[in-house]
Amino acid sequence: MTKYKVNNTKQFLTVLFSQVSDNDIIELLPGTYNFKRYIGYFEIKKSLTIRGISDDANSTKLNCAFFCNGNSLILQNLSVTYDGPKFNTIALYNHAELYGNNVVINRVLSKWDTVYCQNSTISLLNSAIMANRNTNTTGLLLEKDSQMIAVDTEIQLLGLRKSSAIVKDSVISYAVALQNHASLSYIDLTVDGRRNLDSSNFYIENNSSVDGVNLNFSKKDTFIDIINSNFKGDSFLSGLSNIRWRFDNNSTVLADGSEPFNQND
Repeated sequence: MTKYKVNNTKQFLTVLFSQVSDNDIIELLPGTYNFKRYIGYFEIKKSLTIRGISDDANSTKLNCAFFCNGNSLILQNLSVTYDGPKFNTIALYNHAELYGNNVVINRVLSKWDTVYCQNSTISLLNSAIMANRNTNTTGLLLEKDSQMIAVDTEIQLLGLRKSSAIVKDSVISYAVALQNHASLSYIDLTVDGRRNLDSSNFYIENNSSVDGVNLNFSKKDTFIDIINSNFKGDSFLSGLSNIRWRFDNNSTVLADGSEPFNQND
């Protein structure tokens, strides 16, 4: 394992393309690393750690995107934003692994998912996955047997399809959507749907499941929709009276141990 310390865009590119080996570390001095003159997105061909030396994630900024196919990428103490016309800010395939600690990952001016994960794994701590706040763009989408653990993390619009997630002490803004045998377990989760005026704030369908304790909603009259799926939750910090439940006869729904009033009836 070799550690490289860089302080400008050119040094970063030289190390990334010519010098790093498996499990090496690139340390970044505070500043903005802008790759618009170059291709703008990079394939991570070896397991790699990229970290800022400052504890302030916003003091070390990368304007680029990363593609991981079966390798591990560790990001720490930095922000990554991509504003190109096409591509995710981070895309993971084929048992790739993303570990983020004190990172901000964003995708601006686009309908592309900020982070896309297929048959891969994500671990997030004290981080944020953002997207265009004026749209229903997904900040994080996991598909096809992906897994995620997030602690003390904010995510705009979390999507799960045939994947699983565990979240603790976290905030999901806009909405949560589970489809196709997805599962979500939570402890101390806030769903902030105040900007979501058109759709469900918590949508669960097709043999998916949710279970957890301490669920808080920032918006009054929040809708939870459950179709052919299961929901079991205890302790609703914003009050059960602020939740509008809609579920079909093929679903099992328990809120504080009892089936809530079903507005579909």
